[in-house]
Amino acid sequence: MAFSLPYPYAQTPEDYERAGVELKSPLVTNQANIEAGEKVYTAMCTQCHGVEGKGDGALSVNGHIAGIPSYTDKLKDLPEGKMYHTLTWGKGLMGSHASQLSQRQRWEVIEYIKVLQQGGEMPEFDENGMPVPADAGGNAKDEPSKPAQPAAPAGMEGMAVNTAH
Repeated sequence: MAFSLPYPYAQTPEDYERAGVELKSPLVTNQANIEAGEKVYTAMCTQCHGVEGKGDGALSVNGHIAGIPSYTDKLKDLPEGKMYHTLTWGKGLMGSHASQLSQRQRWEVIEYIKVLQQGGEMPEFDENGMPVPADAGGNAKDEPSKPAQPAAPAGMEGMAVNTAH
């Protein structure tokens, strides 16, 4: 799907569920995309969701909006497709962010939200900017890493390589 228009899922509960199963990020999970997502999150999401994604942003703390869910609790297992659908169409009290965030920015912020879902600690990255597996037991740094991917065309940096088609 990459960055295609129009968005193929309707603003319905059925398509919200379908997006949760079918829709996957076109971005590679890497340092550049996670850090770009952190910048978007800081600018656009902390007011409600809070710095650590616990639902304790300023609008929650001052009583304007109650019950904002936490990424480490109620939203811990929320699939990326449902996140993207929510950013695109809105859900409940959260309005659509499609006019404020590009498709790429929506996927980038989801890359960072996945870090928050795991407790908020940024992963370690290898010299290619790829996350070092947490269960590597320290051996991953001692092993040679895979060579870096060839340079992507301008505007496509950080995109996942789609070999399925």
